[in-house]
Amino acid sequence: MVRLIHSAFEQGGLLTLEELSLMVNRSVMTISKRIQEYQEEHQIILPIKGNQLDIGPGITHKKIIIELYEQQVAPPDIAKRTHHSLEAVDRYIKDYEKVKFLVRRKIDQGDISHLTGRGKKVIDQYLDILKRHHPSLFEDKCPEQPTKE
Repeated sequence: MVRLIHSAFEQGGLLTLEELSLMVNRSVMTISKRIQEYQEEHQIILPIKGNQLDIGPGITHKKIIIELYEQQVAPPDIAKRTHHSLEAVDRYIKDYEKVKFLVRRKIDQGDISHLTGRGKKVIDQYLDILKRHHPSLFEDKCPEQPTKE
């Protein structure tokens, strides 16, 4: 599947999950699952139509881009590895840094979504990454007051 995807992309085309499904005689669900597993395992984004055009709920490219950013990979290298423009990579990083800034100020998820103009699912992805890489941002900084009995 990966060879088919890359071959189509090199020729200027983008395959859909449905097209891949027909080519390899597997269900769309199986194709989707295998592509997602491959992308997660290799920390890359395959150039299929859904990924390139931000179509569908299963998009993982934001997560992969930010994970690479957290691993100190340079934005131009992230763009190359994920088949995204440098502008798109910079936009995701900028949004992530906004979310990090708002989390530092203890702003809740709903308000972060409103302030950034990003959907709650996107904010949830960013929060999950922040919790893994910066757990101290989510610790309660106020010491507990002793109770009188």
